[in-house]
Amino acid sequence: MKTGAWWLTGSIGLDTLLSVGASLINLLVARVLLQVGRAHSSLALEADARLLSAAPADPRACA
Repeated sequence: MKTGAWWLTGSIGLDTLLSVGASLINLLVARVLLQVGRAHSSLALEADARLLSAAPADPRACA
């Protein structure tokens, strides 16, 4: 496996693609949860949506 930054090696690893894909899926699920939570006045669903959407922004989540 190549080491170094992807912009230097010219390729993105499978692990990076899977991580980005999972983050996009989490963001989509969070948006749906937020809409449903607001429609049903559910604080629990809204909180879950905010937690799920904040996870990719946390650098410790990528470790």
